Amino acid sequence: MGVVALAVLGMAEGLVALMITPMVDRILSPSSNDSQLPLVKLPGNHLIYLNSFLPASIHWGWTIFSIALVVIFTVRAIAEYFGVVEIQYVGQAAITDLRNDVYEKLVRQPIEFLQRQPTGRLISAVINDVERARLTLSESLALSFRYAFTLFFLLIVMFVVNWQMALASLVLVPIVLLPVRKLGQRIRRSTESSQSHLGELSQILQETLSGNRVVKAFGMERFEIAKFRDRARRLLRENMRWIRTFVISGPLMDILSAVVFALVLLYAREQIKHGVMTTGTFFTFVYALLKAYEPVKGMGGVYQQFEQTHGATTQVFGFLALQEEVEEHPGARTLPPFSRQVEFDDVSFGYDPAVSILRGIALKARAGEVIAIVGSSGAGKTTLVNLLPRFHDVTGGSLRIDDVDVRDASLRSLREQIAIVTQETILLSARRMVDSRWAITKTVRSVIRFASAF
Repeated sequence: MGVVALAVLGMAEGLVALMITPMVDRILSPSSNDSQLPLVKLPGNHLIYLNSFLPASIHWGWTIFSIALVVIFTVRAIAEYFGVVEIQYVGQAAITDLRNDVYEKLVRQPIEFLQRQPTGRLISAVINDVERARLTLSESLALSFRYAFTLFFLLIVMFVVNWQMALASLVLVPIVLLPVRKLGQRIRRSTESSQSHLGELSQILQETLSGNRVVKAFGMERFEIAKFRDRARRLLRENMRWIRTFVISGPLMDILSAVVFALVLLYAREQIKHGVMTTGTFFTFVYALLKAYEPVKGMGGVYQQFEQTHGATTQVFGFLALQEEVEEHPGARTLPPFSRQVEFDDVSFGYDPAVSILRGIALKARAGEVIAIVGSSGAGKTTLVNLLPRFHDVTGGSLRIDDVDVRDASLRSLREQIAIVTQETILLSARRMVDSRWAITKTVRSVIRFASAF
């Protein structure tokens, strides 16, 4: 619907250009008493009159012109509104889906990934990088369709009016399009670097705010402020690099339009002098020419905007391509309610498969028993316990619950039976918890199970 509406908008732009001919040659000419208003001359000297689109009972030229002009601009306004709104809806909906997909992908990543990646950079990717894409897929997407259809119909008008001048006007366009393409590639690289610096800023901010007591305890305020300012200066330099590249295409197009207009004016002067072209036809061509350079110039900006988004979302789509948390076996089954024992049978584990930090673990925990695992810091206590809910998978041996290997059970049925009090004190938003009955139910059940162990 949006594309069709913007096509109607482009057609209306072409009709507005054609309306200039009868306005100058008939409506504004005091010596003209002819009520027939020629709109355009097609090949073969076939004239199309504006009168043929209105009832034959309307004879006065000014009335015909005024009605047609109001109708065209009314249709143009309606088409512009619905076209832009619908295309923007598509872009906004696409960005919403993209942000949701990225968030879901990150939430489903293995523990190792989330421990390796700085939290600030992940937040920056989901918020800032996707926001860059929103501007392109909403505003720039609508502009690209609008520019394309407007340019198409204005070119038709130019070739119908005078194909020689139309060809002469287009011959210099490639001179500008080639640099615009080269500049777009530079913008992509600069934007990618800019987003990386923005992620560093987010990381510094997240670390400073979450570790504010450490910063204050060691008197590190000046150090952290200086580090933040340094990253901000780097971001400024990178932003100005792509901004200078982005802006240069506009002045190039302005210079080109001035050169082309001067050549067209020189040619048209001779055409009007010899009666080959009327003044109204010339103004129609000039109007179409100037209006056509607007979408050409704008499409250069849209192309650069897409390149900018390409660079900004490189990390976003990199996240989408990541492998999710340990996949369940095709035949994974629901784990029955725990009744007998948990058994570690010669279990080994290493974050790097070549280096095991747990070796030969043999342990049985029977139903009703309370077992404490004691050891020095870094001995692997937390790692050992994390194997049970499959935050990590064992690299050797097997871990069984009631003789069922945890790798053969579905993750949901496994984790629903486990209550964990983590070392980190983190409280999720109560508002979000209220929105999820399943989350509330699981939390209550986990607390009850944990309390019943004592």
